[in-house]
Amino acid sequence: MFIQLARYFIKLERDVADRTSQLKSEREKADQLLREMLPQEIVKKLRNGLPVVPEYLESVSVYFSDMCGFAEFVTTVAPPDVVNFLHSVYSAFDKSVAGFSVYKMETIGSSYMECGDC
Repeated sequence: MFIQLARYFIKLERDVADRTSQLKSEREKADQLLREMLPQEIVKKLRNGLPVVPEYLESVSVYFSDMCGFAEFVTTVAPPDVVNFLHSVYSAFDKSVAGFSVYKMETIGSSYMECGDC
């Protein structure tokens, strides 16, 4: 009976370790998604259970872009190529403003919008 309990205990320890590893992995995925949708400071506050208080900014900049001819372009290119193209364009936008106080508001199709304080 003692041997069975010891085996069960070892199995439970392994199960807990596996589940903990899975939980950490999924939490990192969720955090990454949150960081893509919200500013880092907001993600930290949400993760720590702190309130997120709206800020008043004296002035802000809003950048909005759309790709001319995108509707025609997508009719001539395979869907995976469209996704890869958009990913490369938006990744370049993201990298160009990475060091600034800028927040990507939205990316829909060929439209891209960012906001930042001046």
